[in-house]
Amino acid sequence: MAYARHLSTQTVLPLREGWNIYLTEPNTISDPSGLADSGVRSVSGRAPGTVVSAFRKAKSRTLQHDSPDDFDVWYTCRFDGATLAAGERARLVFDGLATIADVWLNGEPILHSENMYLRQEADITALVRPHNELGLRFASLNHFLEQKRPRPQWRTHLVDHPQLRWVRTALSGRMPGWCQRAHLSHTVGPWQPITLVIDRAVADISSDIRVSVEQTDGIVKARIRLRQINGAISEAALTVGQYRATLAIVTNSDGSSTLTGELRIPNVLLWWPHTHGEQPLYPMQAHLLIDGLPAAIDFGQTGFRTVEVDTQNGDFSVAINSEYVFLRGANWNTLDDSGMQADKAKCDRLLRLARDAGMNMLRIPGTGAYESDFFYDRCAELGIAVWQDFAFAHMDYPRQDDAFRASVAEEADQILGRLQLNPALTVLCGNSECEMAAAMHGLPADKWLNPLFQDVLAPATQETRPDIAFVSSSPSGGALPFHADMGISHYYGVGAYLRPLEDARRSNVRFASECLGFANIPEDDTIDSFLHQGESPGRHPSWKAGVPRNVSLGWDFDDVRDHYVRQLFGEDPGAALYSDIERYLTLGRMVNGELMTSAFAEWRRPRSSCRGALVWYYQDIWPGAGWGIIDSEGRPKSVYYYLKRILSPVGLFFADEGLSGLRLHLVNEKPFVLKANLRVALYRWGHTCVFQQSVPIEIAPRSAREWNIDEMLGYFADTTFAYRFGPPTQNVTVAVLEPLGSGDTADKEIGPRAFYFPTGIAFPQTSDLELQAQACPRGDGGYDLTVRAERFAQAVSITAKGYSPSDNYFPLEPGHEYTVSLTPMGPTGKPLTGSVRAANALTHTSIAVLPNLSAESRQEVAAP
Repeated sequence: MAYARHLSTQTVLPLREGWNIYLTEPNTISDPSGLADSGVRSVSGRAPGTVVSAFRKAKSRTLQHDSPDDFDVWYTCRFDGATLAAGERARLVFDGLATIADVWLNGEPILHSENMYLRQEADITALVRPHNELGLRFASLNHFLEQKRPRPQWRTHLVDHPQLRWVRTALSGRMPGWCQRAHLSHTVGPWQPITLVIDRAVADISSDIRVSVEQTDGIVKARIRLRQINGAISEAALTVGQYRATLAIVTNSDGSSTLTGELRIPNVLLWWPHTHGEQPLYPMQAHLLIDGLPAAIDFGQTGFRTVEVDTQNGDFSVAINSEYVFLRGANWNTLDDSGMQADKAKCDRLLRLARDAGMNMLRIPGTGAYESDFFYDRCAELGIAVWQDFAFAHMDYPRQDDAFRASVAEEADQILGRLQLNPALTVLCGNSECEMAAAMHGLPADKWLNPLFQDVLAPATQETRPDIAFVSSSPSGGALPFHADMGISHYYGVGAYLRPLEDARRSNVRFASECLGFANIPEDDTIDSFLHQGESPGRHPSWKAGVPRNVSLGWDFDDVRDHYVRQLFGEDPGAALYSDIERYLTLGRMVNGELMTSAFAEWRRPRSSCRGALVWYYQDIWPGAGWGIIDSEGRPKSVYYYLKRILSPVGLFFADEGLSGLRLHLVNEKPFVLKANLRVALYRWGHTCVFQQSVPIEIAPRSAREWNIDEMLGYFADTTFAYRFGPPTQNVTVAVLEPLGSGDTADKEIGPRAFYFPTGIAFPQTSDLELQAQACPRGDGGYDLTVRAERFAQAVSITAKGYSPSDNYFPLEPGHEYTVSLTPMGPTGKPLTGSVRAANALTHTSIAVLPNLSAESRQEVAAP
């Protein structure tokens, strides 16, 4: 049922402040009245919020080592009600209670819930007073789990209590291997808003609104049912953007009214992922006359697009508006480790960073919780497709328990209703790794798929969102559900399984809904925020507390990263950790970016079998070297910039075809023809240009082209150093898109750059790169930083406290300039100080800040 955002005849009063929170031993107090004589001290809290966030804000040490799951947690508050007029009704709406919850109003029990994902309502018309006392108890989850229940067919090592399969609560704080601080993020409390709603005209709205595309027209079919109506409906209409259609009104025998109608938008503007087009959205409202007074139901915004999924021959390809889209991005994690309520400003900033990085899909895995309306709305506005798992992961959930199935069915109806009109929703998936875990435990194939997902979630999805793809489990498909060459996989060949880079192609990946999980090192400012004096990165317990691992294994993801440092750079990370911590961090930051770049270059090739890949994870919850490509402070890590370059909608990248030579691929996903000069240059020893050629190219919208570099050369140069008849003729190969033209604009880059290193990326450190960095202030408080080196500079990193660079850890072509925008992260006016350093340089280069001069004057100042 489509989610009604707001009714104009309602008064909505959020109950945010004034909460007191108590911890008591399980089952020692039966109702809120017992708190007064218990002697238990309270801390102040708010809703939405959790007990951990409240105790942390109060600087209480009570939950520093204990889990909130050990206690009964009480929330109490007082609020002013209202004097209800004739026909008016009052409701308390709880958007999410985690997890075994009971609610009292003015001493009377009004609600019980055992599913944190359900939106619950209580009619309090007969109970509300001018002054009210509201009490919530969240029963000890650990006490609840001690009850005996049937055993599962298989058990997971990832979750700290196997009986959590009976409880609809978030796992993302209850998988201790993912972080040693996991107990600090158990979600207990009102994690979603609590509101008092006064209904003056209509107290209950349920809507089924279908949006589709027929040829060039947008179609909206609406069925809206209104109950507890205070008056008679004489007129009803539906508006979508500037278009309007009258709704038929039928009064039912129970006094409710049903409104039905259809609206057609000719030549509708289609919604696209941002990599492929625009995101036109249409506001939708229903307009009523009730006893002659106007009322409006706001349904938010919707968009029009088609989604088709090809699963023939083991494929998983998604076509949007009949165009196959390479879907790439990351798995989204909750933004707040204790409250699970995303701050809108932070959420918006991170979504914009994802868009800027060329990501056109985010997946919300079953380990987490459903996101806020704001998140889904912004994805639609920014052109980011959403893969939504239902909130199931890693466990054998009760298959036949009627009460559990009923709760799951209601949960599915609610999340589908919230997202029924959202064009960003592209894939719904039953769970994360349940089918995989059953197979890995040796169960026969007929036991892999839990009927809960196929019999409850699949029909619910088909009924409400027939326009999207439903997947029973992630991963799934193939002889075993986790094989990468069929269907959907979780690909960690390059990564946790320590496979060589060639495995990204050899595994024949079709669609990786999870991949490339590494312990990604944050920037120095973030490291300094959680490591204290005398605590060093790498081995200190404070560092290891933020590194993910599987608790049943003897290694963590630091070890994975160190393995690839040895393999790609030929250096011992242990020796660097012992004697040169800066070198250790530099190598660690580079290697994960190089691995991700290599994998995506393989997967984005037009002849690749891969149709999409989502990195595990997008952002960290806790400070440290977590899976996230964004750290817990919201700052991009080094791997973010590597991904930003390789995921660009206009993508340029090399592919080493061994004895068949070096190929250059250009992908243009944009809806316009791309015209440019393609320049290719080969350098010997990182400074001597042995070949350079520019050719004008033209590439059609949403298409790709491929060049054989040997053919461009016209002679044999062993471009991949595969034949090895002698020393390599070059060790750096560069391709750049430049604008058509001549003179001053001829060497200005307009698009992506690609680098290839036939002898590998282990460049020795040297002191003669002649690296220069000059910054010129802009009128917006930022700077344009121009970097140049006479020799090839590897992974040039920028340190500029208080400023965010548009690119970082970038390679630099010998003798060519590269300009990066520096944007202030706080108030403008702070003078720029900082430095740049290449990974193959022995020293840092200070940034020279130029006066605000014209471009010609800057060139004169920069001239030797």
